Amino acid sequence: MVKSPEELSTLLTYLQSQETLTPVHLRLLLLHPLAKEATLVACGIDPHRKLKIKPNLSPTYRGGDPTHRDIQTINFTPLSDAWRAAWRTIPPSLISGVDFDVTLPAAEECVRTLDWAGESLADKRIEVGEGQVGLLVKSMAVVIVLKGKGTVKADLVHEPMSALDERSGGPGVLRDLVKVRGYLDEMMHPGEGRKMGIVKWKAARE
Repeated sequence: MVKSPEELSTLLTYLQSQETLTPVHLRLLLLHPLAKEATLVACGIDPHRKLKIKPNLSPTYRGGDPTHRDIQTINFTPLSDAWRAAWRTIPPSLISGVDFDVTLPAAEECVRTLDWAGESLADKRIEVGEGQVGLLVKSMAVVIVLKGKGTVKADLVHEPMSALDERSGGPGVLRDLVKVRGYLDEMMHPGEGRKMGIVKWKAARE
């Protein structure tokens, strides 16, 4: 398992130093760097700021949400750019397949607990936008699948339904992630991606 862009670069150096090598199957933990304080800071999050909820004292309040939510949204661009930069240096001939793992880091690993943005009901949270994560996966998949001319297989890995519910994402996030997996399937199996995506969506809900 590759847990950071730096690890990916180190792995590339090692692979290129081998005289003979069987192509390897990689599993990239794309969100694991968010467990670290330095990555959160680079992504615009103050990991030491205490999240607070304050009463909504606005004179225009008409019976809606009686509180001001305290939500920090991660700017995913710095981490996304780091992954892309490391990924572009990987020759497809070194890889047989890749799993893009978008599982959120476990709470006990994180400086601050993270939630998916979609459908979260938490009033205090640091959230990861599944749309930004999906764009990263798609852009990385295009590079390796097209450069590999169909020889590199790609798949998406994420938390099961029960875990997504616990992390505030729920069905909406799962639906978005399955769409990304369908995109990967369509790249590798033109004309069959939508059908495969429906099957995997049903399996993920079970």
